[in-house]
Amino acid sequence: MVSVRAPMRLLVALVLSLIAARAHAGCTTGSLEVFPDVHAHIPEKPHLVLTGTGIYVDELTGLASRAPRLVGEDGRAVSLTVRIVERGDASKVAAVLVPDESLAPGVLYKLELSPPPIGTDGKPSPLPQAPTIFSWHDRGGPTGGQLAVAWRVASGPTPPPRWRGRPSVKKEVVGPWCPYPAYVEVDAPIEDRDTVLAYELALMRADDHVVLARSLEAPERGPIAVGNLGCEVNAPLEPGVRYRVRITALGLDGTRVQAPGTVTLSAPRERRR
Repeated sequence: MVSVRAPMRLLVALVLSLIAARAHAGCTTGSLEVFPDVHAHIPEKPHLVLTGTGIYVDELTGLASRAPRLVGEDGRAVSLTVRIVERGDASKVAAVLVPDESLAPGVLYKLELSPPPIGTDGKPSPLPQAPTIFSWHDRGGPTGGQLAVAWRVASGPTPPPRWRGRPSVKKEVVGPWCPYPAYVEVDAPIEDRDTVLAYELALMRADDHVVLARSLEAPERGPIAVGNLGCEVNAPLEPGVRYRVRITALGLDGTRVQAPGTVTLSAPRERRR
């Protein structure tokens, strides 16, 4: 009888190495994320967030110089002000954009920037004049696709976020492959996640020393990951230290609704490499 155990072990090792290589490649190049989700309905005076890692960090830090604007399908352009640029840590930047005037209800607006500058290496900026982003949602096709960064203005008011209860620790996650994530999943019991623009995290030690005043996270359908996410660190957790995390839900119009209570957690124990 021929044993299949050795080939199976080789196959598993190959799959894990491919996953690790893909994750490492994503870390070295960078990623761009936009919320609310593209083509979602937004209020007449929305807040919009772009987050980036890697090659997008400098692009978002200097986003104001690219004259960001929303261009409606009716041809009207509305300039955007970059109100805040937040750093969760040096590996991630979040830029918050607010239109200088109210948008027209029912109109689809697309994000546009001034032409990308040429870098010292002779290559253009990785953030094009008409940014696109990959989406898995059905509106991009059965398997997703590249979509223009655009939103449609709602015909009525958008409700603020509502908490159903206190956030709580769900579980610890430690990845066995590069880039070795180690984070804590926190359950955020929000009434309707479609009303949430982003979650704002504030990290404090038990003695109330503020470690991180503000970090913006996407409104995921699942729990919020806090700690070392692999390619980025949204909350620097040191081993053996207890922390309190305060979570605030930001509404689509910038409304701030703080969660009842705080979450107490510590850094998960990372596996030996």
